[in-house]
Amino acid sequence: MPEPAQQTLGLRCPVCGGARLRVAYTRKKDDYIMRVRRCLACGRRVVTREQV
Repeated sequence: MPEPAQQTLGLRCPVCGGARLRVAYTRKKDDYIMRVRRCLACGRRVVTREQV
């Protein structure tokens, strides 16, 4: 019987695909939270917006 396909959960770096992202800083806006994260594999910045 074949192995089930592994599903990767969580945020990944859009440049290198790395899964280890560290939050550099967080800003609270009126209706969302903006986080700037840095990929530990390639060093690129990733900006995310989270609805509250």
